Amino acid sequence: MEPDERGKFDVLLSNIGISPNVIAISESGIAHEFIIGNSMAENDIHFDDKFSKKLAQIVSKLHRENRINYEGSERCLVWKWLDLMLQEIEGSAQELPSFVNYEILREEVRKNRAIIEEADFPISLTHGDLKPSNIMILADNSLKLIDLELSGFNYRGFDLMKLYRADRAVFSVRTLLQHHIPIDFPCNEQEESFFKFLYEYHAEFNLLNNKTKKNIRAEVEQLALECRIFEPLTWLEVINANMKETTITSVIAQRRQLYFLSF
Repeated sequence: MEPDERGKFDVLLSNIGISPNVIAISESGIAHEFIIGNSMAENDIHFDDKFSKKLAQIVSKLHRENRINYEGSERCLVWKWLDLMLQEIEGSAQELPSFVNYEILREEVRKNRAIIEEADFPISLTHGDLKPSNIMILADNSLKLIDLELSGFNYRGFDLMKLYRADRAVFSVRTLLQHHIPIDFPCNEQEESFFKFLYEYHAEFNLLNNKTKKNIRAEVEQLALECRIFEPLTWLEVINANMKETTITSVIAQRRQLYFLSF
């Protein structure tokens, strides 16, 4: 974000009640009010309907916000992030793991971009790093979005998929048994919780149109397909050149596996 735009999205999100109030903005950073609560966990999203519904309503409210004009703004942020990632890798003096090929990685980004831009998916105001740890559960069980450094205009599908992509550990045998879920069908449970979330998310868009839940089922199914298109991109994270070699190897190996599993 440009220096003269610092805090723009933070102020807007606090004004609409979905993030902590902004206390001050300076060249050094942005100060928010101190709030007491706990960060969300994967289990809260996938296994707790009360939090899932509240979160769906908040994210829907964020994506519907239109008081900042997209025209003239920076292109969709995901492409900026991926370009920076490629530049970081290409210019790094540190040797990358042998299984990472820069040319193949660049081609994967190009192919994903061609598919997504041709589809012309909706662009909206997004969080940018929407994941459980960036959502606070307050004492009254209300929710607030935090860590807004990457907020800006992006694909809504990317925001939703990054939130709802599941760490495979969440659906481990132990966790599934704790929640009384048949261990033979973990993927079905994941799909069901994802669909419920999108149902509530999309229902918010239709309140003024008096549409019933029955009427929006096909639209929700289409939204789920839209989100799935973005899952591969959510696993292509920026690699920090200052990471230790063992950390880079571990992170890249994990992201590589999850990237190909998402197809």
